Amino acid sequence: MRRAFPVTLSGFQATFPDDAACRAYLVESRWPAGFCCPSCGGEEAWERPTRGLFICRRCRTETSITAGTALHHTHLPLVTWFWAAYLLATTPGLNALSLGRQLGLSSRKTTSTVMRRLRQSMSALALPPLAGTVEADETVVGGCTPGARGFNVAGTNRHIVLVAVERGSSRTRLVVIPDRKGATLVPLLTRLVALGANIVTDGYDGYGGLRRTGYVWTRIPHPPGGLKRGQGRATPAADGATSRFTRWLLATYRKPPADYRPYLDEFCFRSEFRDDPETAFETLLGLVVRGPAPDQKPVAATPLSVERVATVIPTRQQRVAARRAMLDFAARRQRPGSGSMLHELMRGKRPMMEWWGTAARLLQEKGIPIAVTGAVAANAYMPPRQTGDLDLALPIVDLAKAGQALAAGGWNFLGNLGLYEDLAGTAWKRGDDELDLIGLPGAWGRPAVSAAQRNRLVGGLPTLTLPFVVVMKLISARPQDSADISRMLGPASDEALNAVRAIVRRWRPADAEDLEQMIAAGKLEVGRR
Repeated sequence: MRRAFPVTLSGFQATFPDDAACRAYLVESRWPAGFCCPSCGGEEAWERPTRGLFICRRCRTETSITAGTALHHTHLPLVTWFWAAYLLATTPGLNALSLGRQLGLSSRKTTSTVMRRLRQSMSALALPPLAGTVEADETVVGGCTPGARGFNVAGTNRHIVLVAVERGSSRTRLVVIPDRKGATLVPLLTRLVALGANIVTDGYDGYGGLRRTGYVWTRIPHPPGGLKRGQGRATPAADGATSRFTRWLLATYRKPPADYRPYLDEFCFRSEFRDDPETAFETLLGLVVRGPAPDQKPVAATPLSVERVATVIPTRQQRVAARRAMLDFAARRQRPGSGSMLHELMRGKRPMMEWWGTAARLLQEKGIPIAVTGAVAANAYMPPRQTGDLDLALPIVDLAKAGQALAAGGWNFLGNLGLYEDLAGTAWKRGDDELDLIGLPGAWGRPAVSAAQRNRLVGGLPTLTLPFVVVMKLISARPQDSADISRMLGPASDEALNAVRAIVRRWRPADAEDLEQMIAAGKLEVGRR
């Protein structure tokens, strides 16, 4: 049973007195139901505690207990990292100097490295979306520059910041933006705020596209002649958050920093987990994935119109309901053996576009691990259907770097993809060729992409293994994805099915029952029992 999280520093030090206790906690957090190999789904392994490794007995893959966390490839004792994360999660004002003093670290460089790694888990874009009534406004942060007024920040050390605050709570999002254009504000708010929320703004026209994106937009213009002393503000919660950030920053770090983005993220992180130190602690260490990974660059304006990026995405409940309706229909209508030619069809020629390899090499040459996903990957495990577009999966932290590589290779950015849950993505085009980059979260994204490097099924390119292709389609949960899962798993071997079941139980336990129905439908199609 998982131990209770300590609420005091002395209790924390008693719970985690040495590296052995920290390793045990990491194992419990990573595999609460027991070891599960990220490559093949095997549940038995040899342990090498001195190196923090588990070796799968089935495929011999070595899995580090720190993989995908802030502790990976570190030479510091685990207990030092645990104490640093606890102090940072529970101390409202803690700078690197104070942290190093409490941890007994004599090197300022080491302390800065610890702070930088832990802060990478604090991105405002990685936090759960705001909901209910949300106030949104823009402000400027940064030092005083003579002659700089309003939102004119070009050539200064000041930054324009989008402020979003959930009314009735402390939840705050502060994100640096390059400008105040609607093409920047609206797409960013769709990432920060849940669909259906009521977004309250002042009279600025840049938010006009919100109504076409599935939100309720409440506009409260300033009175003619501007606000007078004592008059109510349109967004008092957003204005208050800006003021609190300024006071917190000066009280903690004494002087304005050169780059405000990490501190904006830290303020949002503390507002999110103010009353939940355990989740804050696990999030800092990288044991909890809550959305897109950190992006320390300003959010770029999209060249697309608001209508193009403002797609209403069905809720997970709606998608699961559609999937189950399809499964019920298939159970009633599927004729046994109607797909008995699947094995012959799977020997057919699979389409391979020459530009796929060229595009993939642009990313591989930059050291970015990629894996073919989407319809092209599904074609590797079922009778192929015609597709000319390519989807490439990669760790979500490499998404920005991959975009830069494509741009340098002559690809044009189309916009951000409207993906589900904690996936993120971008769309690219060059001539008639279209490519989607899909960033996978660290918890299961890294093992998925890592396993793909040994699974080169599509033109010699790394391809997601069957279990992770199924996970991707379970996340999408469209009827077409459910049909693809049935067609992939119907002719699959029992060993392959068990590997899929293990991965789904590990990463998508709520979908395990639906998975069995899809397997049954697939077997029925090929005449198996």
